[in-house]
Amino acid sequence: MISFVLVLYSIVFCQSAPTKDEITSLPGYYKDLPSKHYSGYLDIQGDKHVHYWFVESQSNPSNDPVVLWLNGGPGASSTGYGFFNELGTFHCDDDSLKNGSLPNPYLNPLSWDKIANMIYFEHPAGVGYSYCDDPSCSWNDHSQAKAGFATIQAFFNAFPEYKKNDFYIFGESYGGIYVPTIAYEVMSNDKSINIKGIGVGNGCTGHSHGSSTSAHFLGGHGLYPLALYDQIIKECNWDEESSQCRNLVHKAYDYAGDYYSYNIYDTCGDDQLSIKNNRYRLWDKNVNASDNPLFPRSYPCGMEKATTVWMNHPDAIKAMHVNPWQKWRPESPIHYSGGDWDSYDVYPDLIGNIRVMIYNGDADPCVPYTGDEIWTKDMVAKLGLSVEKDWHTWSVDDVVAGYNIKWSKDFQFVTVKNAGHMVPQYKPAQAFSMFQRFLRNEDL
Repeated sequence: MISFVLVLYSIVFCQSAPTKDEITSLPGYYKDLPSKHYSGYLDIQGDKHVHYWFVESQSNPSNDPVVLWLNGGPGASSTGYGFFNELGTFHCDDDSLKNGSLPNPYLNPLSWDKIANMIYFEHPAGVGYSYCDDPSCSWNDHSQAKAGFATIQAFFNAFPEYKKNDFYIFGESYGGIYVPTIAYEVMSNDKSINIKGIGVGNGCTGHSHGSSTSAHFLGGHGLYPLALYDQIIKECNWDEESSQCRNLVHKAYDYAGDYYSYNIYDTCGDDQLSIKNNRYRLWDKNVNASDNPLFPRSYPCGMEKATTVWMNHPDAIKAMHVNPWQKWRPESPIHYSGGDWDSYDVYPDLIGNIRVMIYNGDADPCVPYTGDEIWTKDMVAKLGLSVEKDWHTWSVDDVVAGYNIKWSKDFQFVTVKNAGHMVPQYKPAQAFSMFQRFLRNEDL
């Protein structure tokens, strides 16, 4: 009997986390890691190699949920943006660059791995250090979803001890396509994966809903005259834009002038890399930021710059066990043709089977909350859902954090006050509280 138990233990142990991928020390950080980290490749579909970074929960890894985080783009790195700039164990910023060529990452006090086992994929292959054997490999919305599902399966094959845990997928931006379509593939093809819910932040849905909501958003924030705002509201059908509507929208953009397309209240100025258009103002970088993460300027500047230096450093490349087949950058120029699968069409298969939270930073002009509020209302009507908890404020430490409405079948829409496109970066305390309550199935 003892021999049988020892043999069984040996089998389970051999099938657990791949020790070759463990990060035993993090270059630039000269203390013990707060939990176990793994980085390496998950091989899928015969010719694709996806870079993953897995962080065990700092609380109770054997029982805490497993959460996959995906940034969008397409082409954005989940390790660069998600892990180092938003919700991961470590941050890098301007101060990280003061001690030589190797940036010094520092602990993020509001990292999501404090309460969950976190996975980050550089998805799809071609992003960051992920690669295809054929460098010309291309993607669309359907093929990335199948690849994302295959990568999740490969992860649980590498870490079988976590397959019993509750599983969630979170993401942002073009993750609004990635997250629901990959969740659909998981639900449709592998019932052994214990998927419980998804969270989509400032997410795209595809072409089923119009893009003029950005102009609507800017008008609501006083960036162009009220008379033009009234014209746009009268002329524009948000689902089908007329030529007159487009002309009015372009006029609104001209009035608005320069602004940062991820956060109209940003104060980092040119100390960011992700300038999405020329409508950008050099803000005063000498604003005094409060140390309290609940207050408006609660994020460091220079995060993408420092992260790019760290991710390309030879010591970091060695620690991550990756092949530096290309210079790493926050967004990679991959071959991607989107628009073939609107995520709006996927939600009817998800809502009622898993919990769905759509959340938006309300200071994001790129994917404004107005557009996501419109399509969620349309979805409620389409599915005949009822209001369970009507529009109301939600708070963190008695400070209003945003607004929330929850419908039947565990479908809800959330706003986060003064947060830009990357909610966990701009409002880390509010994002952490929202995430924690969602995992616990607690109302906001």
